[in-house]
Amino acid sequence: MDFEGAIKQLQDTLIVVAAIQERQAKAQRLHAEELDALRTVLIEGQRLHEQRMAKFDEKMLEIEEKMLAIEDKLNAEQESQRMQFVLQREQQESERKRIEAQGVADFQRIVSQGISEPLLRWKGIEATIKLAESQNAKVVVVGSAKDGLPLILGGQ
Repeated sequence: MDFEGAIKQLQDTLIVVAAIQERQAKAQRLHAEELDALRTVLIEGQRLHEQRMAKFDEKMLEIEEKMLAIEDKLNAEQESQRMQFVLQREQQESERKRIEAQGVADFQRIVSQGISEPLLRWKGIEATIKLAESQNAKVVVVGSAKDGLPLILGGQ
């Protein structure tokens, strides 16, 4: 190979090397542009995701506040019903006591009309006889107290 052939071959090699370097530079530029575009898309996607998450969080807070309000309302209604029940029960108890008091008053009125002094004396005598016949009776003192009934001592 002669000198000119070697130079020609060197020039051809340089042309090929330059073409390869140019293609590599172009590929790097395209790769850098694609990376930039991909970064831009990722950043925009992340921004949109954060916006959606912020809206989601807002909606979740609204839902939670509504649920708490509903729960408070239900608790208030239950407390109101409980108080109504307590009032109703107390009214029924008041009515029961009134009826009981009326019954006691009626009993006392009926008994006071039907009991006389001689009847009480007779019942006292019957009780004294039963007590005297009982084996548990220890001492019976029959006196003339103001009501005329016997005085019983020693009962266990």
